[in-house]
This record gives sequence, C-alpha cells and structure tokens, in this order.
Amino acid sequence: MWLNHVTQVDVPTGRFWMDLCAGRDQVAMQAHQNGWPSYEPPLPSLLAMWCERLSPLVVDVGANTGFYSLLCASSGARQVLAVEPVQEIADVLAANVALSELTDGVQLLRVALGEQVGEQVLHFPMADHGLLETSASLNPNFRAQHSQHRTVPVQTLDTVLADHLHLAGSVPLLIKMDVESFELAVLAGGEQVLTQWRPAVVAEILPGANVAAWQQFMQRWGYVHYTLKPDAPYVSAQPSDIKLDMAVRDHLFLPKADAHQWCCTEKI
Repeated sequence: MWLNHVTQVDVPTGRFWMDLCAGRDQVAMQAHQNGWPSYEPPLPSLLAMWCERLSPLVVDVGANTGFYSLLCASSGARQVLAVEPVQEIADVLAANVALSELTDGVQLLRVALGEQVGEQVLHFPMADHGLLETSASLNPNFRAQHSQHRTVPVQTLDTVLADHLHLAGSVPLLIKMDVESFELAVLAGGEQVLTQWRPAVVAEILPGANVAAWQQFMQRWGYVHYTLKPDAPYVSAQPSDIKLDMAVRDHLFLPKADAHQWCCTEKI
C-alpha cells in the first residue's frame, strides 16, 4: 500500500510504515516494490521469526531509517534500541517510528557505538547516487575518499544496555550490526554484555574483512558461526567457517551453549 510518499509494510504479526523520501530511501523502496522479505534475504524473515518466537530485546546498531527496528518491534520484540548517529537519517527513523505508532517499542539513540565512550569522527563516502547516504563509518579506511567528516558522540554496548542488564538470563538479546567494517570495535565495547547476556549477534561482514579477528572473537567468547545465505532461508543446525562473499554479507554468531534456541532448520 502506497499513500503519497509513505509505504505500508505488512508482516505476519503486525505492520509498520516508512517514508519513501521521494524514492531516496532505497530500503523502503525495496520493501515497497518487492516485499519486505526481499531486502537482504533471509535476514528479514529470520528477524521476524525470532521476534515472534522469542520476544528478545533487540539492539539495532546502524539502524538506518528503521526498517529492521520497525520490523522487529512489529513482530514481537520486547523492545528495540535503534542506534543511528547520522542526524538526518535518525530524523527519518524517528518519523517512521512515530508514523508507525511504535514509540513505546523503539528507543532511538542518536549515537555511534564503539570500544570506548567519548567522541569519534564519522567519515562519509564520496557519492553522487542521489539516495540517502547511509554508508558513513567510524573506520577512516572504509572508503578511499570522503565527502565530509563529523564528530559524533560514542557510547558502548555496555553503557547503552546498562539499564537492561537485570534482564540477562531471562530475556534473549539479539544484536544486529551494520556499521561499515566497525563491527568488531562495537563488540569490544560490550564485554559485560557478552559475559552476562550471551547475545545472538548478526553482523555484516564485507570482503576484505579481517577473518582472523572474527575467529579470535569466537574463540575468546565461545561462539560459533552461521552463514545466512539468501537461497537458504533457515539457520542450519551445523555451524560453518567464515567465508567472505559479496553475495553473502550477513553472518550469525551464536554462543555454543545456546545456539539451539536460535537455529531454524525448516524453511521459513
């Protein structure tokens, strides 16, 4: 459904709305034109299933204009913390949350996440695509050239979840990250969360990433890896090695002892 510049997204257990931003929000346009499961499959379908079955607390790091935050909130998540440091993008996210009447379910945090609390420089890539720019990174080497730089406030996973730690052990925690090669730094700021809560972690890993560093993360924290393949919309009962592939960007990391509750061997 498309009324003026807004699209209605119907998911199995609810619905939400997104501003198409005159066609400049490519995520909203993808959901509008091809259906919500079509954006970065199989992740949307998995998130909807997990939220419906497990009612987790969700931290959406690099929330963009809110597609995943709204999807989780309307699918049964206990609460969503939407982390987005780019103010123009966060403004669209806030409007989408209000439009969807999900202000009680989605808390917007206008900060970046990193290894330490403070301030860091956010680097914006050179781009002439005319779309909303959502590929800024705290990693200065993520792009060869930059159009601008901004200093932004930085928190950590431990600080933004400090008020929720009493839920550890009783409420599952799902952390979804898409922060343009800065994912391991975000996890480095979450030692207390990783120790006490043992969250499921979904991370975008791009070609050129440091696979050895991800393997060290798994070994230190007792996690196993699952590849989320677009043509295999389920989570295998068997973990796999990390392989970098432009066609497979989303990767799932689960604590060994609790992996079973997140696995879904049937097609969704």
